[in-house]
Amino acid sequence: MVALALAEASVKARSGLPIDDDVDIENGGWAGVLSLRLVTTGLVTAADAVEQQSPADVLARAQQLT
Repeated sequence: MVALALAEASVKARSGLPIDDDVDIENGGWAGVLSLRLVTTGLVTAADAVEQQSPADVLARAQQLT
């Protein structure tokens, strides 16, 4: 969870550093990147799931995100 107190904000989802217009740079203010990453804390199988074993592809993807 991330909580930030902001008076004003905008978001652009992309990779790489920001590319600002000259007028925006001249007006000042902060520009940058808040780098986030997705991680998993483990698999939880639903109690009513027909298959109780997690599929191999799901296990592999969960391992990549650990």
